[in-house]
Amino acid sequence: MIRHRGVLTGSSYLSMFFLGVGTAVIGAASGSIGHTPYQTGLLISVQNVGFIISMLVSAACADTSDRALLMAAASLLLSISFALYYLWPDYALNLVIMLFSGGGIGAYEGVADAMLLGIHNRSQGLHISVNHFFVTFGAMGITLYLIFLQMDWRRSMVRSAILVLALAILFLFSSAGRGGSEALPLRQRARLLRTQGVLALFFLLATFGIGAELGLTGLLPGFLRDGRGYDLVSSNIGLVLFL
Repeated sequence: MIRHRGVLTGSSYLSMFFLGVGTAVIGAASGSIGHTPYQTGLLISVQNVGFIISMLVSAACADTSDRALLMAAASLLLSISFALYYLWPDYALNLVIMLFSGGGIGAYEGVADAMLLGIHNRSQGLHISVNHFFVTFGAMGITLYLIFLQMDWRRSMVRSAILVLALAILFLFSSAGRGGSEALPLRQRARLLRTQGVLALFFLLATFGIGAELGLTGLLPGFLRDGRGYDLVSSNIGLVLFL
């Protein structure tokens, strides 16, 4: 089993890079697919439902299960979602695929930080910050990729799926430990939020903030095209500048 701290840290960074890819690809590819703003918004909403559910479940499981194994499952789910997204043109089918895509990136969000905290005794805050910088790098990366390849977005998704599958294999043969016995069960943590009003408020504000950011990332290219008259490339350049 792989327990090397550097390998696990680099794998976490790369996972968050593909988390960024997953959040940005809906908006970045919407013009090439021909989505209306309503269709783009619905895809983002369904993805966010999968994201929230998966993040809550995976974060709780990270206290009792091997975190590398959880990351392997998340990578496999995301790899399949990337490979299948608009392989077929049926919109309803792709809504389901986006639900599972949200599940993959939600598990990354729920487990990756916990894994880094478990394997590093020093500079934990730095590693968490760098981890989340890679989300932005991933969103910028997929957008720039589509610009320079003249919107050949399906090729980018297949390549991303292959790389994420390689990550799944790496995590499958790794071990990153699990939470200690002092970790509170999910039900007790939910009860703690109910009794701590300020903490619950901060939790809700953070949730709304993340949702607004994800929504803007997906909807901005469509707004620039339909509301401001930009072409496909210019609207994606606008997304890069926003990121």
